[in-house]
Amino acid sequence: MKKNVVLAMAVMMAVGAQADFYINFFSSFGIYDKDGGAGIIPSIGDTATVQLIYAGVDGVANEFAPGQLDIGALITGDDQLVWSGSFQNTGALFEDYAAGNFAIIAEPFLGNGMIYGRIFNSGSIAVGDNYYIGHVLTAANLNPAGDPPPAADNYDLGLAADGVAAMGTVIPEPATIGLMGIAGLGMFLARKKSRR
Repeated sequence: MKKNVVLAMAVMMAVGAQADFYINFFSSFGIYDKDGGAGIIPSIGDTATVQLIYAGVDGVANEFAPGQLDIGALITGDDQLVWSGSFQNTGALFEDYAAGNFAIIAEPFLGNGMIYGRIFNSGSIAVGDNYYIGHVLTAANLNPAGDPPPAADNYDLGLAADGVAAMGTVIPEPATIGLMGIAGLGMFLARKKSRR
């Protein structure tokens, strides 16, 4: 009987000790557009897509690789999407710069805990959109249900002082460009045939 009680307690402790990324995800200073002028979502009603990404075993945001800033909406290499959400400009002060709270995020912890944020200037990511990549931060391995509950780690997307941050543009991947070329050729041939 004692063995069963001890085993049950060990299982409960293992479940209770489950840890997560526990992140207060926000932007205190906001994000400028690609040209450094207006906010990233300048009009009331504009919506931005916001992402929190695990930087992988190498701890590097793959978009920072030399010459690869404009890779677009894909998450490449060993990076993984942790959370995705949206932020809307409702007309409040500085919301055109996406300055404000995005979410309190509790998601399973990954590897070395190194994360970074990304924000797009549209609600549905498309070719030609601009996006901002935040700094890489090492997040703590926390249990939000702990007793006492821990304070969430802060990730400030607009804070570039402790790491690289840059703006890119969504461009189609090579396979998409190839498909668009084939479709264009097909339309050209069909139009030429219909003229005969």
